[in-house]
Amino acid sequence: MESSMMKVDRIIEIGTIVAFHYRELPKQFSCKRQTYPYWEMVYVDKGEYAAVSDRGTVRLTQGDLFFYPPGERQEGTANVQTPPNLLIVGFDCASDAMCDLQQGPFRLGDSERRLLTDIVREGALSLDPVVPFRREERAARNSLSSIGREQVVKNQLEILCIQLLRQITSLKECGKLSSLRKEHQETGIAQNIIDFIERSDISELCLDRICRKFALSRTHLGDIFKRSTGCSVMEYVRKLKIAKAKALIREEAYNYTEIAELLGYGSIHYFSKDFKKWTGTAPSEYAKSVKARI
Repeated sequence: MESSMMKVDRIIEIGTIVAFHYRELPKQFSCKRQTYPYWEMVYVDKGEYAAVSDRGTVRLTQGDLFFYPPGERQEGTANVQTPPNLLIVGFDCASDAMCDLQQGPFRLGDSERRLLTDIVREGALSLDPVVPFRREERAARNSLSSIGREQVVKNQLEILCIQLLRQITSLKECGKLSSLRKEHQETGIAQNIIDFIERSDISELCLDRICRKFALSRTHLGDIFKRSTGCSVMEYVRKLKIAKAKALIREEAYNYTEIAELLGYGSIHYFSKDFKKWTGTAPSEYAKSVKARI
């Protein structure tokens, strides 16, 4: 009986691995505008990274993955408070299905993270990583590489891309893709608001100033922040004030009137009332309890 042969459908087929490196970036890191004639995958293993492209700015946190298509503008900055560890892989791929992966960023699940762990292990041993962010150099073959490691990296990258394509299809079928993207964007806005609050002089912070900074109405800003953090903007500010008040009390460098002024309270009475509301104790009682623990 003559058997018929079925041609394998190659949804994603990667040609050349152009760049491969895993890097721990300093908090001052900033990557200025550049473009490359190949696909680039950026995965945040730790910390936070702001990825800028022709599609806008996306704040990537631990577990997020993002694709830059060939020829697209690339910029990026590390988060000063939580500088990132990035896996960056550049590769040639002419498969049409890759275009769908521009819909990211993607939040990876356990199976995708396991694939990335294997990719890092195999790639680090089979390829000599190029100097970070000098992409004119191509990834070189490691002379000590074991048999088949490069092919394993290529195959695992293809499998990862296919899994992400399935994720997109599944989300589309459930009608959740747009809502998830909106949620991701709102999370980024909320984190920007938090960063602004924590960098600002807390004694001068008010809701109107924060709204002006982000060009959002009180209602819109409040809704975004509440959905992402579970509390209102001014609740977050007050919690931050109380945390700073506790630290100042423990330092014993200022009296309660001075602490109230430093934190923007109109009077020591208002400060004491607010402190007790959030902690359950008056400032003087808190100071006594701290000393009692010594």
